Amino acid sequence: MAARQLRGVGGKLSSTSSNKRNSCKQPQPPEQQEPLRFATKAIKSIGDDCLIFHCVAIFQDSYKINRNMIVLKCGPTSKSSCNKDPENSTSSTSLTLIDPLILSGAGEKTLLKQGVVENIVRLGSTVGMYDGSQSEDQYYLDKFKACQRWAPGRLASCPKVRVDRILKNKRPDDFFHKDCRCFVLRSTKEPEALLLLQRAHGGNILIAGHCVQHQIDNPYCNPPSLARMRMAGLLKAPVVVSKAWLNANVDPEKGGMEGIQSSLETMTRAKFTRFLSTSGNTILKGEHTKQAVVDAVQKAFVMNNTKPRQRTSHQVAQTTHD
Repeated sequence: MAARQLRGVGGKLSSTSSNKRNSCKQPQPPEQQEPLRFATKAIKSIGDDCLIFHCVAIFQDSYKINRNMIVLKCGPTSKSSCNKDPENSTSSTSLTLIDPLILSGAGEKTLLKQGVVENIVRLGSTVGMYDGSQSEDQYYLDKFKACQRWAPGRLASCPKVRVDRILKNKRPDDFFHKDCRCFVLRSTKEPEALLLLQRAHGGNILIAGHCVQHQIDNPYCNPPSLARMRMAGLLKAPVVVSKAWLNANVDPEKGGMEGIQSSLETMTRAKFTRFLSTSGNTILKGEHTKQAVVDAVQKAFVMNNTKPRQRTSHQVAQTTHD
């Protein structure tokens, strides 16, 4: 089923600074950043159980940045759930938020009308101008007391936030969505995961965090943000592996660049015809989608002077079935 845009949700853009406008100001280190509230500009649906909240905020008075929060509807809420917000929630559907954002008032009301937040998922570290992951995750854990947080491990960007469940390649029986599968990149310095939402109709959907991005046609960023993305190589192709993310995650003890290449190549062997990430405007879909992701992985390691190599069946099995 093609993506269906529901409607835009207005909201005032927030900024992390009240200082005088200064386009040359450099972003603060993550630990010094105040959390942003994101305005929801559009909501798109894929089928009946997946929503994408396309959101924007103003960062450092100059940069209009885009983030996407993916919402999965995961069936009825658990009988023991005490997460329901009686003032806003009008549905008993269990919601899972992937890379959650703190939304402005209108956006949050729209979210809570969809159901009850019972799970949040942090796919990995954020590499870029703004990282509010620690505040964002803690916001939902404080608001919804019985909410569980899933992550591939403890992240340096949010060391104080608890991890209730570890994302693994082998799906547990009580996974938050019955048709969702997880790919954990085992060779990165920081834990990282991608999700595959399996579909009987319309094709599977690959969901990535900041490691693989689709930014080339993003209208939600202003010229200063686009200029920074162009310098970072994020606009060179429809899909790219973030160079900043790649360089930040090289760990010689885990195989270095070749180890990351091996993990990403295993991920590209999955069957999917649609791709979306938590940063970027559109849902990439169609017969060329998978090839665009495969090409992005290949180009990332050609540019880093890593020669393509053949993996043994033992290596593939070790990564895929842990």
